[in-house]
Amino acid sequence: MGRAALGCLLLVALPGAARASTVRVVAAGCPGGDEVAAALRPLLARSQVLGGADPTPADVELHVEDLGTSYRVSLPGVARSLVDAGRSCADRAREAAVFAALTLEPPVVEGRAAVVERAAPRATSGGARDLRVELEAAATLAAAPASSSATDGVLAGGGSLRLFLGWRFLGAALGASGLSPDTVRYPAGQVELVRVPLDLSLRALLRRGRFEGVLDVGGVLAVVSVRGLDLPLPRQATQVEAGVRVALAVRLWAGSRVAPFVAIEGQWVPGPVNLRVEPAGSIGATPLAWLGVSLGAALRAR
Repeated sequence: MGRAALGCLLLVALPGAARASTVRVVAAGCPGGDEVAAALRPLLARSQVLGGADPTPADVELHVEDLGTSYRVSLPGVARSLVDAGRSCADRAREAAVFAALTLEPPVVEGRAAVVERAAPRATSGGARDLRVELEAAATLAAAPASSSATDGVLAGGGSLRLFLGWRFLGAALGASGLSPDTVRYPAGQVELVRVPLDLSLRALLRRGRFEGVLDVGGVLAVVSVRGLDLPLPRQATQVEAGVRVALAVRLWAGSRVAPFVAIEGQWVPGPVNLRVEPAGSIGATPLAWLGVSLGAALRAR
C-alpha cells in the first residue's frame, strides 16, 4: 500500500481515534514488537511507547498481527488490514508506526498554519535500500563414492560459511567449507585426504510466508591435500580441482533476521586430479562427485 493511500485511510479513522499518554506495542512475527516500537517512538511527541515485555501499565495497546501476505494494525476503535506480499518487516513496522502516530496524535491545524510531522521519504526505485546481506553458518556432512582407482569412498564432516549479496529474488553467494580428514585406500597404498572447497554461485530465492526456497548454481574450486600413510618416507602433496556445484535449501524464518535451514548439495568434478605422493608417484585420482547435507542458520544483516 502506498503512502498516499495509507494517509487517506488514516484520516478517515481519526474522528474515532484513541488518545493515550502510554502506548504498549503488542506484535509477533513480521514485524516484531521491538521494530514497531522503535519506529513509533520518534513519531509520538506526547506519548510514551512501551515494549510488549514492559510491565508498566499502559493506556492503550497497539496490536500488529502477522497474517502472512498481509498484516492488521489495530487500536481501540480503529483497525486497518494492509497487504504486503513481499513481507518486508521494516516497511511493515514503519507503516504501522505511521498509522498509530496519526491516530493517537493527529496533525494540529491552527488557522492557516498546519503542523505536520512527516516520515522520511522512501526510495521509489531499487538500490541500496533493497539490498540483502546475509551470512550463513552450517554443519556439513559430505560423502563421495569410490573413484575408478580407489577401493573405497570418502565420508567427512565439517562446517561451512557463506556470504550472500543480492535482492529479493536473485543474488550471488560466496562460500567456503572445511572437511575433516578421511583415509582413502588405493591399490598402491593408503592416503589421508583433506578437501577444502571454495564456491561462487548464482542464487535464486522464492519466499512464501515464513518458508523460503533457495537454489544455488555455480562453480567450485577445491584444495585437496593428501598424505601417504603406508608408503616408505611418506610425504604430503597439495593440488587444486575445479567443478560444478548445485545446492537446494529450505529456510524457516523465525523472525525478520534469523532463519534455520536444511540444505543438500552436489558437486561434480569433470577432471579429477591425479594424486601423486612421493616416492610412490601417481597412486590414483580424486572422486568424480560429492554429495553433502547441511544444517545451519542464516543471519540477515540488512
